[in-house]
Amino acid sequence: MSSSLASGLKERHVIWETSELLAYLHHSPWTPGVAVVTHKSSGSTGSIFHLPEDAFLHLLLGTRTVAHLLCESLSVQRCALVHMPQKRADGLGTELHVVPLHGLESDWKPHLAAEEDFQACDPGYVSSKSGPRWTESDLEAVKRRIRVHLPTPKAAPNYTFLGDPSDSGLFPRIVRGEEKQWRIWEDDGHVAFLTPFPNTPGLTVLVPRKPLSSDIFRLEEGDYRQLLMATRKAEMSLTCPAPEYFDRYPGYVTSVSGSPASRESLQEICARITQR
Repeated sequence: MSSSLASGLKERHVIWETSELLAYLHHSPWTPGVAVVTHKSSGSTGSIFHLPEDAFLHLLLGTRTVAHLLCESLSVQRCALVHMPQKRADGLGTELHVVPLHGLESDWKPHLAAEEDFQACDPGYVSSKSGPRWTESDLEAVKRRIRVHLPTPKAAPNYTFLGDPSDSGLFPRIVRGEEKQWRIWEDDGHVAFLTPFPNTPGLTVLVPRKPLSSDIFRLEEGDYRQLLMATRKAEMSLTCPAPEYFDRYPGYVTSVSGSPASRESLQEICARITQR
């Protein structure tokens, strides 16, 4: 570890750590008590969605623990999760921000921002503000651009709802196909659709087919894991095609990186090479 990196680590106000993960208070918080969660070791990617599956889950399970710690210690009812993919100047990898939502009551009520926001291109930050209502034709155009990359882009929607059929909530009605929607991805447990009030083109909402709390950090661990994996899969439909990977020589070589290798596969190949 370099002296500059070690010095930076000493200056952090660490609130939680394990052998692999670290959480510390943000130096320039948007609200009191924002925590940064990251891996202790250096990383090659700034995006959580480019991590191997085991590292992805490990980091987000640690983030859940930090959210519980903040809620208890700061007497807040909920925390939000924010992620902006970017390379870190300190050489460390992906980071997540856990944001305490001060002022909320125990009974959840929707809170809307006072103003709308819309950014056609990446402004260098993310926001949960709503944008102006899009036309249905514009939403359909974005939906087609996304779904064309799916294995079966014209597959009929699955309107299975794993809850009370009389539930009149907006998301249950969307899952059941009772509301106008722009569905871009789904699996047996989750549905992803474009919001008609995006603050950037393609802004997507992911919901489970069964009714769950909107406080994701208080979900049972099994439901939380399933939501994470569904988010990871849905994200792939919104970004560039996944890197190629070949078990056998395809007739050419390239300098383009493939998908991140799992720890187990690297250990297996390392053992085959070094054990002589």
